[in-house]
Amino acid sequence: MIFLIASSIIGLAASAITIKTLIGYTSLKWWWKLIVALIVLFCWFGHNFVWCCRHHNILSPVYYNIFATAAYIGLGVGFILLVLLLARDFIWFASYEISKLAKLNVSTKLDPMNLHILNIANLVTIGLALILTGWGMYEALKTPEIKTITISDAKIKKPFKLVQINDLHINRLTSEARVQKLVDRVNALDADAIAIVGDIADEIPSKIEPQINILKTLKAKHGLHTVFGNHDFYMGLIPWLKVFTKQGFGPLFNSGRDIDNNIYIAGIPDKSIDMVGVFGKIDMSKALKDNNDKKYTVLLSHTPDFTEEPIEGVDLILSGHTHGGQIFPFHFLVKSANKYLAGLYQEDGYKIYVSRGTGFWGPPIRLFAPSEITVINLEPEK
Repeated sequence: MIFLIASSIIGLAASAITIKTLIGYTSLKWWWKLIVALIVLFCWFGHNFVWCCRHHNILSPVYYNIFATAAYIGLGVGFILLVLLLARDFIWFASYEISKLAKLNVSTKLDPMNLHILNIANLVTIGLALILTGWGMYEALKTPEIKTITISDAKIKKPFKLVQINDLHINRLTSEARVQKLVDRVNALDADAIAIVGDIADEIPSKIEPQINILKTLKAKHGLHTVFGNHDFYMGLIPWLKVFTKQGFGPLFNSGRDIDNNIYIAGIPDKSIDMVGVFGKIDMSKALKDNNDKKYTVLLSHTPDFTEEPIEGVDLILSGHTHGGQIFPFHFLVKSANKYLAGLYQEDGYKIYVSRGTGFWGPPIRLFAPSEITVINLEPEK
């Protein structure tokens, strides 16, 4: 409910700005203005109706998929269009005022109230928004690229290939073919271990059984190691814990395990789970208690910025959650709310790697934040 209220307030403000900018000063006929206004409102409020349909089973699966796909694409178009309009008008008005002060002849052509120029500018902006949306959809829906990083440390006895995936956000709109392609690409890497670092699901278990049955065919020499993300928690922590345990995902919940007498992989609950009470509290000492030989330690935490306390006994933290911003320029807002955005960071005594994620959330769009499957090569220090 809080999400619906917040998104509605944002939607009202964004719709008002977009509609006023596109049709408020033009000489378009009233019915054109009505069509534009309705499209803009659908872009910003369609996903709210999707939420209602999903929770109350209003539509059949086929019609739900069609409506939800259109709504989420519309949300992406609406966001990109709003950003372009705001950036365009800022540059336009600044150029107009500067040209007037400089008494340049071009100032009359830059007049924002020149309806002919305004109509052309609106068409160009809409066209650019659609092009960027198309590109973003291609980036989001293609099979993620492989990103490789290499870390050397004296604690590591022999080379170890760890593959990280996270933020899949599998829901009823996620095709089985897409999951299969992901599984095939990961399995082809011949990993020693696979770390699934949260936000696997954006749906209750019963709605995505075929997709999860495909995902469980992920293979690695030393198995899967999984922690929960905030969306897994929202969709039912206990049901998903049961599914992950039964299907062999190797869930880590304030626990860890020795891998091949070489490294130690530990996992903690997501920060959002930690906030709800004793059951989901992050307990680092419990997660690391079985690491008696102080092996090279990899900690899985969906949210990278999960504590203000000093972190000890850990060599590498693997996280996700941020999506690298997903849709530019959302990067700036995400970075302002998070200590880390994406990539490898060196902290005092340990490293932290934040993946941009393997899937997407909401609009099927990634703009200047490509998805990834991360290969972490852990090697002995030479």
